[in-house]
Amino acid sequence: MAFNLDLPKKYTQCEETIKKLQNIIELGELKREHLESNLEIKNNEQRETIKQLEEKNKLINQQNETIADLREFIAKRIGLEALDAFDTQVRDIDLLLEQVNDQYEEEEDDDDETTDGRSDPIIPFQNEYFSIDNNLYRQEQNYNSIEYQENIPPSPINYPPSEKSHYSSPENSLHNNYTSPSPVEYEQPFVEAVRKKEERKKLTGTTCKCCADYYYAAGNLPGPDGTIITPEERIQQCSRHRSRFKRPKTPPGFWNLDFISTQDVEGQYNEQKERMEE
Repeated sequence: MAFNLDLPKKYTQCEETIKKLQNIIELGELKREHLESNLEIKNNEQRETIKQLEEKNKLINQQNETIADLREFIAKRIGLEALDAFDTQVRDIDLLLEQVNDQYEEEEDDDDETTDGRSDPIIPFQNEYFSIDNNLYRQEQNYNSIEYQENIPPSPINYPPSEKSHYSSPENSLHNNYTSPSPVEYEQPFVEAVRKKEERKKLTGTTCKCCADYYYAAGNLPGPDGTIITPEERIQQCSRHRSRFKRPKTPPGFWNLDFISTQDVEGQYNEQKERMEE
């Protein structure tokens, strides 16, 4: 039997062909895995986009319900002029929303050129309140019609407030000049404390009755340099009752521990009033 010398050569060629096919199959598997990975990523992105758009549509629907309730409240409680002003603002918002939708569609078109050629968004904005049909309905709605006015519920009755308050009762308005810490009819000015010594020297000294009695009882006394100082000058030099305004007077009888008569109090009040009017 003669031996065919071409068989080993053909066998070697077959092995090389098989290796090439195996390499092609491996490359195909890698390419398939790569495509599946990209597809999974796109699907995840698409699901995330759908989820976000669903949330936006949910918020827009809630906004539509709120705006509808607000328009009904304005028409029934405030008036038609306020409703017209509100509709004007709504139209401005409608134009702004159309610009946003146009920009969104342009971005979707740019993205679709690199994917599957879609031109529409996955879930378009479904804003029923800002739609064209609803705008026409709002313009055609006649709020001055008798049928619409009859369906408006009556406004609640606003009772006027009571003229007499709780604090106007005699039990809660005990302003007695003889028991109050200060007279009610005399409002004392704001007293601002002066901290610096040089500024205190420039102020006019005032004194209370007990200090004034002491200075006037002492009379004219010689000073350190031998000059005679009058009680008024001593008040300006020594009295610490210095302020930008007169200090409030203590009520008559405040320092007395015993009960005093009303005649004495009236006399002291008159004296204090004369001193304050000077």
